[in-house]
This record gives sequence, C-alpha cells and structure tokens, in this order.
Amino acid sequence: MSKIRLLQSLGSKGGGGAESFFMRLANSLHKEKSVEQHLLVRPNKYREAFYQQYSIPYLQAGFGSSYLDLKTHLAFRRAIKALNPNIVMTWMNRATAFCPNPKKKNFQHIARLGGYYNLKYYKNCDYLVANTPMIVDYLIQQGWPKNKAHYIPNFVPENIEKPYNPSDFSLSKDQPIILAAGRLHINKGFDILIKSIAKIPTGHLLLAGDGPLRQDLVALVNSLNLNDRVTFLGWREDTQSLLATAHIFVCPSRHEPLGNVVLEAWASKTPVIAAKSHGPSMLIDHEISGLLFDIDNVADLAFQLNSLLKKKKYAKNLALEGTKSFQKYFSQKIVTKQYINFFNDII
Repeated sequence: MSKIRLLQSLGSKGGGGAESFFMRLANSLHKEKSVEQHLLVRPNKYREAFYQQYSIPYLQAGFGSSYLDLKTHLAFRRAIKALNPNIVMTWMNRATAFCPNPKKKNFQHIARLGGYYNLKYYKNCDYLVANTPMIVDYLIQQGWPKNKAHYIPNFVPENIEKPYNPSDFSLSKDQPIILAAGRLHINKGFDILIKSIAKIPTGHLLLAGDGPLRQDLVALVNSLNLNDRVTFLGWREDTQSLLATAHIFVCPSRHEPLGNVVLEAWASKTPVIAAKSHGPSMLIDHEISGLLFDIDNVADLAFQLNSLLKKKKYAKNLALEGTKSFQKYFSQKIVTKQYINFFNDII
C-alpha cells in the first residue's frame, strides 16, 4: 500500500465550523503512521498555535481576496513541488481556486465541502468530499459525476469535560438547565427557543454565542419577562463543559446542513431536541436518539421540552442512544479511518 503524502490547504481567515474541523482532522491524520501530512494555510495566530502545539508541519500563503494573487499561486506551486504530495485536499472555495492544475498532475485533487457551494470553483478537482449525504445529492444534481462525489462525516471532540456548578450561573441545584449554542443569527432559530421557554413552567436557558441578533434577542427576552430564566453567555470556547452541565441541549436551527452541535451533545451524553432541518433530521432518529420538532413551531418545541423535563429516565435513554450513534458513526477513529481508506482507494 502506497504511503499517503497529503497536502491539506485552508485559505479562509474565519473561525467557523469548517475551520475547527480542519484542525481536528489535521491533528488526527498527523497521528497516523500511514500519512505524511503538510498544511498550506493562511496566517492565523490561533490556528498557528494549534499546529505548533501538536507539531503539525505547515506552510503559509496570503490567500488574498483576488484570485489574481500571484504570490499565493506561486506559494502553492512551490509547496507541491517541494512536498511531492500524491493527494492535495483543499477546503472551500478559496484554497480550491488557488490549487494548481497542471496538464500532467502527479497528485489527486480533492475538495472538501461543508455547504452548497458554486461548483465553478471546483471544475479542476478530481473528487469532491461532502460532510452530508444531502450535499452529495446536490453535487450530483449540479452535474458532478456520481462516482467522484463522496460522503464522509465530521467528528467532534470526545472528551467529556467537568461540569460547572449551577451556582456559577447564579442558579439553584434543582433548576433544570437548557443549553443552546451558536451564532446569534436568524438561521439559528433562537427566537423560537426563547418563546418556547415562556410556555414551560420550569427550566433556565443558557444561550452561548454572539452575533448580529443579540440585541433583538435580548429585547425579546425583556418583552416576555424572561430575564430571570434566560442567560446570555456570549461567545464561549468551553462547549463541552457547558454540555456536561446542561440537562437538555436544543438546536432550533431553521437551516443546519450538518449539526455538529448535535454530535457534540451526543459525545457529552446530553439529550438533544432539534428542529427538523436537514442535518439534525439526518442524524436523529426521533424518539430514539433525540427529539425533533417542526421548524418555527414554538408549541411543538415547548411540548418536547416539557416531555423531557418531566421524564428524566426517558431523557437519559435518549442521551444513551445518541451517544451510541455517535460512537458508531461519528467518532474520531471511525471518520479518520474513512478518510484514510478513501485516500488509499484513489492513489
């Protein structure tokens, strides 16, 4: 079996879900003896500290906003010439568009997609890898060859962190904690969750995240007289500890292609309630590994919350089945093996 010489490239400067998974996968593949990996990335102090912490070899390029950025094109070509990869995997539009496309390639070019992107950036790729089956369907509908489109899911951290004491949030021990996390954006549906809190007799919502709708959501809480039942935590990096603290995790997203937060909750053994958007609907087996409610349906979400708050054993069983599903399909070991098998198949 040939040695996998992998060059992974990420050209974005943001700090979203794709960037987080890029780092997790890079670290996991770095530990594999069958993989010799290098990264070509845009300068970012936080991610650089991560690469250095885990001794992951990396090179940098500017990845400017214009694809006429000749310095980045040159840096990419030099990296390929120096490292001689047999696989180049680029993440999203920017890195993919900068990847060289010589007539006689000595590598396979894979692009990894986590959304419904314009395929004009991917026309020179050999394969596309998507993190949901729905994105694979989209690629095929757009004319991409079926045998060149592959589904490999994400994985999330598996370590269960120590929970907080309820008093850390000025809560009593007998107050059920409901957690939600994400960017405070209209797509995330946090307005629906806040309205549902007003319809249940107990439970305190911890909302972790920041974004353009923060002031609107604060105003909604004030208008519903929920100041003593909703706490805005701001942006947090301690999601696992918050999940370990919560009695229920809610993902009310109107649009959620994958649902990493669902996987994180399962990994933390926390029961999940989610809206029937694409990602959670694919992941959750309703009333077995979690509960689903109709998008934008306040009454339905309130009903599901009440059912879990009243039935602790039921909630525990849902969490247990969710964790089993995570370990079977979405663990680091399982997903990393899928990537390695795929790489070996196409070398």
